[in-house]
Amino acid sequence: MAAYQAAAGALAAGLRRVPGYGNTDLTTLALPAPTPETLGNGHALTVHMAALAALLTRLTEPTGGVERSQRPEEVILAHERRYWDRVADHRQLGLESLRLSVVSTALLSGAATRAEATATLALLPGLRGDAAEDHRRKLAAWIRDLYPPDIQSGEYWGTLHPDRLTEYHLTRTLSDDVEPLLLSTVLPHLSESQATRALTVLTRALALPTAPADLADQLQDLITRHPTALGVPAVRVVPQAQEPAPLMAALLTICQNVELPIGLCHELYDAIPWQSQRLMEHALALSRRQAAHYERALGTRRRRPSKQSPDARNLIKGKLATALVNQSRQLSRLGRCEESLTAINHAVKIRRKLKQAHRNLSLLDLAGALNDQSNRLAQLGRLDESLRAITHAVEIYEELARTHPEHLHSSLAGALNNLSNRLADVGRIEDALTAITRAVEIHESADWDHDSSDAILADRAMTLSNQSNHLASLGRREEALEAITHAAEIREQLTETRPDAFLPDLATALNNKSNQLFSLGRADEALQAISQSVDTYEALLPTRREAFMPQLAAALNNKSVALNRLGRKSEALTAVNKAVEVYELLTESRPGIFSKDHAGALNNQANRLADLGCFAEALTVITRAVEHYEELTRNRPEAFLPDHAAALTNQAHELARVGQWEEAKSVMARAIRKLEVLAARNPRAFASRLADARLTQRQFQTAWPRSQACPTMSPGAPVP
Repeated sequence: MAAYQAAAGALAAGLRRVPGYGNTDLTTLALPAPTPETLGNGHALTVHMAALAALLTRLTEPTGGVERSQRPEEVILAHERRYWDRVADHRQLGLESLRLSVVSTALLSGAATRAEATATLALLPGLRGDAAEDHRRKLAAWIRDLYPPDIQSGEYWGTLHPDRLTEYHLTRTLSDDVEPLLLSTVLPHLSESQATRALTVLTRALALPTAPADLADQLQDLITRHPTALGVPAVRVVPQAQEPAPLMAALLTICQNVELPIGLCHELYDAIPWQSQRLMEHALALSRRQAAHYERALGTRRRRPSKQSPDARNLIKGKLATALVNQSRQLSRLGRCEESLTAINHAVKIRRKLKQAHRNLSLLDLAGALNDQSNRLAQLGRLDESLRAITHAVEIYEELARTHPEHLHSSLAGALNNLSNRLADVGRIEDALTAITRAVEIHESADWDHDSSDAILADRAMTLSNQSNHLASLGRREEALEAITHAAEIREQLTETRPDAFLPDLATALNNKSNQLFSLGRADEALQAISQSVDTYEALLPTRREAFMPQLAAALNNKSVALNRLGRKSEALTAVNKAVEVYELLTESRPGIFSKDHAGALNNQANRLADLGCFAEALTVITRAVEHYEELTRNRPEAFLPDHAAALTNQAHELARVGQWEEAKSVMARAIRKLEVLAARNPRAFASRLADARLTQRQFQTAWPRSQACPTMSPGAPVP
């Protein structure tokens, strides 16, 4: 109520400066108390509009107030319509029957120039043809008088403020009994910038309770029937739209049309924002359409040889390879890794053949394809092949960067970033840190300050995030936290403007930041960061279940660790139980790929069970984790030796707790042998763990108190 009264006072003082309202001291008017329905949820705009509506109503009806059934927008627009007529009458405009359509069209589309304004009005019945040119000019000038443009906008027409009034006005105008054909008359014939503005306004209008019931269907139908005029504007609007469903449905129909012209196919694909979540299926459909088109073109030329030069045929092959790279990326983002690898393998094969014809140009394209191929192989757990592919890509980029450093530093930094990840995958952490440090140095030294594009910022954040991971693996926690904090700040900045594209990356950064905070003993801050990460992944899960399930499971596992450190043991077990459940599903559908993460979650689950006194169940779970690690270590000992040693240590503790002393000593001896190897390689990271293990082994030589085990429970079950 205080905000309402303050808004009413400020608006009353402002209205006295408006022509026609200066004769009354509006600040002395007693306004009726607003109803809860009028104030809505207390949003500042709603409160201000309610206060303005009450003031305007009291001016025209001194004893009345805004009726409960009358929305503030309706009251304000009624006064706005009288304003339109006053200005029109003052200009002796006439044309009463056209005024509503003209205002609605101007508010919907806007116009950058006088010529565009009159051309837009020429779309309306009654204003077409040369005979109506004078009417169009007068009406265009009338709109400009009503709503002068901001000086810096560069527009010919301004607009009605706040935006909600425009949206409300259009929902009323587009209803069946007012201007039902306005959209079909105007929208398909606007310029690209006008159509983008119109679709933005209309998607916001869809969220209003006054929106016509068929408005969404109208939009979907118009976009589907006019893909050349409305396809690209719809793509530009979708990522930020409050109600994107009709636009997305129309675009999917367009993108899946096998007869879509290849030129428009490329225009639509190029317009899709980088990393857009909402338009991934659309991007996949377009890349498939492109690949199919160029495959057919090559097949036709094979069947009907022509005089076309080899260069022309190679050009088509290059376009096919680019389409396959794009297809592979979209499939990967959708979690369809096997299909993604098939597409990128085909692209690499084409690029290798083209290299023989155009070495320097094709080398660059081959390096990019190898970079993508490495990522796809890594997603499927084929780590040795992945490392070979990215190593080759880096060698190519380094060769090319020696002659064209200004153009290739960014690509080389990206490849080094991926190389560092692949080296870490096979346990070469020091080499991984060396590679990622080179990537960071390239980002810091290159003159990219003038280029603050989303892609450049995202690359910097990814590089810093990976550097943080490798620093942490080598025990350099403070440096790791500094790097991931910087990465999270960049991703927060990107998410503010494009949440559709960068929210998943922010969730990943928060997960990693939580790990580093936790390792430094800052458990409260760690829990705050990881809780935000979990919430984000759970919100994203319905959009891309296969893609976000692994990240959600990892975040839940980390949240469990933070909760446990803060003494919230039951909550910690609940979180890790959820993580294990997700990993069980993932390992069933894609065995081998998530074995490491599954084993880590089982290790954590065993610790949480032991914290609650469930020692027998903890032993069962940790034994499962050890079995996973033994299989992983057989295939790749360097990569999994640290985790295997940690799991063996935990298994020894659980054996001792249930009184199996000989087994506990035997398992701890195995853990010590592995830790001795690790400590010899990296004493900073493993010397203290080795000392702890040796101390525990000595304690096993004496009596160890046996604790009561709780009843057996299946993994993932809640604690009673």
